[in-house]
Amino acid sequence: STKEEEEEERLVFIVDPIDGTTNFQAGLPIYAMSIGVVALPPPPSSSSSSSSSPEVVAGVIYNPALGEMTSAVRGRGCYLNNRRIKPPSQQEDDQNHHHLPPRTSILNQSLINVGFPVSKESTLRASSKAVTALATKVRGLRMA
Repeated sequence: STKEEEEEERLVFIVDPIDGTTNFQAGLPIYAMSIGVVALPPPPSSSSSSSSSPEVVAGVIYNPALGEMTSAVRGRGCYLNNRRIKPPSQQEDDQNHHHLPPRTSILNQSLINVGFPVSKESTLRASSKAVTALATKVRGLRMA
């Protein structure tokens, strides 16, 4: 097999046909279809002792309620409905908008929607700890 075929064999597709199943079942338009592509590291060879980690190389999220498709490929940028999305620093360069805060402070302006399965008490405790840690760092927190 060629090097290209070997690389293709290391690709794993992760598909969530209804990300937000509970919302979908309840008729809430807060769900999406998600696909991620991960490149697994090559098998270790006798000449290489370093082990690399899996790497996310692409992703697509389709939100049918809003008619939005967000896609990204590593090294090629991110797109919303085929229009390039630029990081705040690049938007500032391209447009005469007010300066946006650095990425480290964008989280405190974010409105976050969370949901988690409550199948076991241990899952509920772990999820509750994560929500508690996040709640004080964001503008608002919603649970659906």
